[in-house]
Amino acid sequence: MFGFINATASRQKKNGFSFLPLNRDYPSPSHTITAPGRASSHTVSTITGLDAATKGMALMVRLFNSNWGYGANEMIFSIGNTNDYIYFQKRKSGYKFRWGLVSGSVIQLIDEFSVDYLYDGHITIGASVAPDEIRFCVNGVTISHQTTGITLPNISSTDTIEVGQFFGASQPANPSVIFDWVKVWDKSLSSNEIENATFEYTPLNGVSFDENLWTVIKAGQSNSKANGNCVAPASYAPTNPTQIKMITKDLTVRPYADPYSTLAYGNILTAFDDVGGFNAVGVTIDRLVSRYNGKTFAAMALNRGGSGLVHENGAGKWSNSSSALVTTGNASRISAYALAGYLSMLIARQHGHVLALEWYQGETDGVDGSNVTGVEYNTTLASLFDQWRLVLPPIRIIVGLGDVPSTGFSNWGAIQAAQASFSYANTHYITAEGLEVQLAEDYHLTGQGQYDLGILAAQAIIKANS
Repeated sequence: MFGFINATASRQKKNGFSFLPLNRDYPSPSHTITAPGRASSHTVSTITGLDAATKGMALMVRLFNSNWGYGANEMIFSIGNTNDYIYFQKRKSGYKFRWGLVSGSVIQLIDEFSVDYLYDGHITIGASVAPDEIRFCVNGVTISHQTTGITLPNISSTDTIEVGQFFGASQPANPSVIFDWVKVWDKSLSSNEIENATFEYTPLNGVSFDENLWTVIKAGQSNSKANGNCVAPASYAPTNPTQIKMITKDLTVRPYADPYSTLAYGNILTAFDDVGGFNAVGVTIDRLVSRYNGKTFAAMALNRGGSGLVHENGAGKWSNSSSALVTTGNASRISAYALAGYLSMLIARQHGHVLALEWYQGETDGVDGSNVTGVEYNTTLASLFDQWRLVLPPIRIIVGLGDVPSTGFSNWGAIQAAQASFSYANTHYITAEGLEVQLAEDYHLTGQGQYDLGILAAQAIIKANS
């Protein structure tokens, strides 16, 4: 797992709530190329002190990609020479985004993600290499790093930056990438510095920041997304339906479809489940709109039914895997869900303020045979929040698991106790114990249970701001 420190930074006050600014400080680069053409080569001779083999180095490129799924291999960026280089690439096979480092023709690190966990539009990618660490970042979050077994590439001021090509190799006929700029440092950057540098971004095309839009994010697994079978209690009548929006799968803000009956889709393509059924977040937002007059609230869903935090399951998990695809030494990477969740929250911040994150997960970690300890659960959740530190909302709500199901969840109590004891800055605990569950699946809430949970979450958010 990554062990980032939850960095402190000045916050902007909005109606009592505290929000982090969008861009962060980082050292000035040694060399900048503005608007480089596709399939172009650039000298780094002006960086007279560049000596990556002994001092390390860092680089960053911002690009606009109209179609990550475009069917061709496409070199995005490389720096160095044919034996020693750092590169980013889009792969046709399996539609992957790949990054890597090669030293003396020997692979030091290669890793990749499905493009399903990225989004079309502007994206900033970067890397920092030092004698004790290789770190790759996307839009402010470390996606892969290695801390031992590193031989640094022999890159110097006699080498070149290759934009949209690999040392002269041709591009596909219709490349989908347009480059904004490239920045290079003649030394390595700290983890915070390279994350802060790549956190700089250009908003999505056509998106303007709405000061009065506040988003509440629901993250976790099936109870977080209402598993499609929940019906609103007959007595419930929403009071503010026109002031509720959702940030949908196509990354736009739209009216909450059939108010309160359908939560937002997953945000980064196929990363998260589509959601149907009455959901607690509509009730929560209804209460918040009543409390904070003049504000429009949006829901964002980061939910994957069956996903674990620590325990591996068929739906995958939120925590990091222990190794990269190809590695020497010790490498680790962010999980696909954690990356997609981070990028989704970043998108939400381009639309308006992100007010709260509600984490409702644990059923998968509580199943028979998971053997997840409370310490493992809490350490992993804290690590996940650390990875999201640049976009984490000012209020975090942990929903403790409800009543123990009748069968199949012998580890439930351990996870439940861990959630109740979880400690993280600005995090508040509520519990689903005692809420009504479905007869056929007594680990899923009913519509009445979702309604009651929505009230509890709203009360927690309001209390946190009082």
